[in-house]
Amino acid sequence: MALRLRCKVLLIGDPAVGKTAISQTFSHGLHHFRKDYAMTTGVDVYMKPIKIPEQPVCVELFVLDAGGDDYTQELLKPHYATANAFVFVYDVTSLDSFHHLRSWYERVQAARENAAVVGVVLANKSDYDTSGHNMVKPHMGQEFAKARGLEFFDTSALRGEVEVPLCFLAEVFASSYEERRLALLEM
Repeated sequence: MALRLRCKVLLIGDPAVGKTAISQTFSHGLHHFRKDYAMTTGVDVYMKPIKIPEQPVCVELFVLDAGGDDYTQELLKPHYATANAFVFVYDVTSLDSFHHLRSWYERVQAARENAAVVGVVLANKSDYDTSGHNMVKPHMGQEFAKARGLEFFDTSALRGEVEVPLCFLAEVFASSYEERRLALLEM
């Protein structure tokens, strides 16, 4: 019988960076990818169980997706302190969305006081050619993530490339749970 753990994950980023496409593709598969943009109003919750390889553990990822505007992000604010992990998303075709990641990260960090910010940075829409002037180069996202102790992933919800970073978070969460459990046993 597998141990079931629950992990709350928040998707954070500007409007239209692909947060909803990422969460829908992750939880329901590529056939749920919407090509027409519909801004998220409110907060949507997606859940997907992730079986941890070679362990009797299943992590239920509860992914909270809110629109990137200030009003709907206010709805997520109470969850900043209690979330187990964060997915900071930017659009590789938008320098503004990348530059705003710093502000998003600082908001989360301020709400968590002394708690660590565990998460990943996703360079979404990596199916686009980023050789143009206003494109975010991969090294920029990698440096942003590294400076904050986060992992970096290129993703494309359009191509269904969203599993790896979220499964990574599930594995990190399961590992952290096991470390805490063992520490308690040693007391």
